[in-house]
Amino acid sequence: FDEVVTSCAQCAWLLAEQYPAHGVPLRGRVRHISEHLAPRASRLPVTRPLESAVYHDPCHLGRRRGVYDEPRQLLQRAVARAVEFPEHRDAAGCCGAGGLLPLTAPATALGMAAERLGQLAELPAEPGGARVVVTACSGCQGALAGAAGEGIRVVDLLTLLDEALG
Repeated sequence: FDEVVTSCAQCAWLLAEQYPAHGVPLRGRVRHISEHLAPRASRLPVTRPLESAVYHDPCHLGRRRGVYDEPRQLLQRAVARAVEFPEHRDAAGCCGAGGLLPLTAPATALGMAAERLGQLAELPAEPGGARVVVTACSGCQGALAGAAGEGIRVVDLLTLLDEALG
């Protein structure tokens, strides 16, 4: 294949960088689904945009691959108002989903996710009090959802796009 597209941020990093580093180069270019869809964002037929959502930068997509703008382009298409965590892009805190941490140290992983979600308190309140947190990594989605309290919904970017497309 000329191109391999994955919805998993950790898989994109692994296939694009770790495979070649360990002697298993892939012929095709490896990209995260947000990199593939972002150039087409303006043509997405959004019929039900969400009012607002807070974006979480996944470690493997952002700091490891430098992919920051593409998920935001898609998010801005699917919501009326995209909000940033107080710590975002290179300064974003880890949610504890990577490196097998949820399996080897589940309490630590859960604590990291709870700490990340705790930053929501620094943001202006939403009408109705509910928050939607969006991430472009299924691992982060699971970790954050596992630590989310009442009034916090955590979704993957593709799920949000699907809902916005109606």
